[in-house]
Amino acid sequence: MKDAYDVLIVGGGPAGLAAAVWCSELGLRGTVLEREKITGGQLNWTFNTIRNFLGFGQIEPAELRERLGQQAGASCTEITTSVDVKAVDLAAKRIETEDGRVFTGRSIVVATGVRRRSLGIPGEQEFIGRGVLGSGAKSLDQTEGKRVVVVGGGDAAAENAVMLAKRARSITLVHRRENFTARKIFMDQIAELKNIDVRTSCRLSSIDGTEHVETVTISGPGAEYHRINADLVLIRVGVMPNSEAFASQLELDDSGYIKVDAHGSTQVDLVYAVGDVANPISPTLNSAIGMGVTAAKHLVQRLT
Repeated sequence: MKDAYDVLIVGGGPAGLAAAVWCSELGLRGTVLEREKITGGQLNWTFNTIRNFLGFGQIEPAELRERLGQQAGASCTEITTSVDVKAVDLAAKRIETEDGRVFTGRSIVVATGVRRRSLGIPGEQEFIGRGVLGSGAKSLDQTEGKRVVVVGGGDAAAENAVMLAKRARSITLVHRRENFTARKIFMDQIAELKNIDVRTSCRLSSIDGTEHVETVTISGPGAEYHRINADLVLIRVGVMPNSEAFASQLELDDSGYIKVDAHGSTQVDLVYAVGDVANPISPTLNSAIGMGVTAAKHLVQRLT
């Protein structure tokens, strides 16, 4: 049994670390519970250079992760990694982990972030590592001279299509809607690249092959199906909030994001949610850190 803390922070991504640093700065005793071996959240799976984080012209994700981790580690907040949460009682401010530890506090900050959304189609899981890519930037060398299918209509899909087109023989960009939500800067680049074939109002129906990806099936308007040759597939169709553990205790929107007010407060007293798990509108590093700081500032007013 751990001693009671002022604040229990679930999640060690940018939002959770920001809350931790500011809680410590403001005199609150806290602990961060992180599922992975290291803190950093999505920064651990981001490989493209970050160009819009305030204060830096550009910075590599690994460097930013290390800087955030060092600053949080230098604070008085405890950080526990490789911890799987078994049960959460938000009203009692009690968290039990799979290894039998129990953490209690006066408040809880949920900063569990999001995960990539999957399509749920045949072949998607079976061909991971055998043609289905986890990262465009990390797999750039693999795409040399290959036929690549990129799925999605947002910034991630468009940016990866542009990046991979520099190496790949061809890119087929598949989007289920007619219009893209990706920023104009990416769409303008796509329009200029002759080896990118854009397929709108289409869905990827299956990924097929034997030992490796060989073809994909695309369904178009009118339920028409087309099979095209492909060597690699990259799926970037958005994210899902990691809110399942709190679904029975917190109010969620239709997409599973935790509903909060301007301070990050949920409907459970002294329970806050910050970062991407509670921010479907602007899920950015800047927003995540701002939400973490705001929650900490509001918490100290409530607890002191």
